[in-house]
Amino acid sequence: MTELIQALIFGALIGGVYALMATGLTLTFGVMKIVNLTQGAFLILSAYLCHSLWLRLGLDPILGAFLVAIPMALLGVVLYKLVIERVQRIDHGLTIVATFALAMIAEAFIALAWGPNPKTSTPQYFNQSIHVGSLIIPRAQLYAALLAVGVTVALQVMVKRTWLGHAITAASENPEGARLIGVEPARVGAWTFALASATSAFGTERDMS
Repeated sequence: MTELIQALIFGALIGGVYALMATGLTLTFGVMKIVNLTQGAFLILSAYLCHSLWLRLGLDPILGAFLVAIPMALLGVVLYKLVIERVQRIDHGLTIVATFALAMIAEAFIALAWGPNPKTSTPQYFNQSIHVGSLIIPRAQLYAALLAVGVTVALQVMVKRTWLGHAITAASENPEGARLIGVEPARVGAWTFALASATSAFGTERDMS
């Protein structure tokens, strides 16, 4: 029984971060029906940026994720404006090819900037655990999962309670109707890509831990 509970704890901790990683894909696909294949490359890029902050400044990867989210959001806007929006005007189906090509370019850039070998970040609590009876809860995975849950809840509140969230929902369900009430789907698309790219900074906590 103890082994089962321990396995469930590990699964819940990892699953919380994976759920946040999937949120970015859900945002882009749900609003614009685009399978954003660059999301995986953005996760890797965010992980390396967090690692660089930890290595050079000693900044904890979890705290570094909040800083990395800003340039990742800007990168998402640039990606949408320069590539996705233009490709959509030609053929919506080409967005999959475009994002795949961008993912390859991003991975090549990462290899040139940080090398082909994997990097690791080892904050002080990396090898520490919380013991609850005979159960073991790794601190790194716990902190990463709590951060993932917090960000996911914040996104849910944003979607359901804010004007931007309502605009995203309107653009997703009825683009033409959204235009009639002053919501421009292209502008909403840029915001959506920004949010999806920003979440990659927090999704990397699984790799950093």
